[in-house]
Order: sequence, then C-alpha cells, then structure tokens
Amino acid sequence: MPPDPRKYLWDAANAAELVRSFAHGQTFADYQANAMLRAAVERQF
Repeated sequence: MPPDPRKYLWDAANAAELVRSFAHGQTFADYQANAMLRAAVERQF
C-alpha cells in the first residue's frame, strides 16, 4: 500500500513552520554569519 500523500504535506508544512521560527527576527546578514542557523534552515529544505 502506498504511503498517504497527506503525510508528505504534513512534513512539508511542518518544515516550513520550523524554518519560519528559526528565521524569525533574523536578518539575511544574521543568517550568513550564523553557521548553526544556516544548517538548521537548510536541513529543513
């Protein structure tokens, strides 16, 4: 039985929310300067 496509949509929505929360209040310069922030955001993609 193939996996339920809703699981993929839930994963994508959850990852997008995590990226939003990681980046909240950060500038692009902050993102560039912070290796941990970059790794966290890029991992969700």
